[in-house]
Amino acid sequence: MTRRHNFKNSILIVVFNYSDLIHANKNVIKKLYEKHFKQLIFYADYPIENDDEVNFVPIHKGYYTHRIFNHFHEKYKSMKNMTVLC
Repeated sequence: MTRRHNFKNSILIVVFNYSDLIHANKNVIKKLYEKHFKQLIFYADYPIENDDEVNFVPIHKGYYTHRIFNHFHEKYKSMKNMTVLC
């Protein structure tokens, strides 16, 4: 029996440890996952280019990735009833 998971009521949080990876990878990740998740939320460490779809939080190359959760809970309060996948 094949088991299929439904993530339509889930949020996928994507964190780029290095902001220079955003340009090459964000659109590929969006294309792969946007039809499977209710919403994709992107984070990166510092802005090297303006991108309204990316939340910039000082995570210092991933050493402080936990900082995104405070930001997420403040900015996306209305989505707390959904499942969050990181």
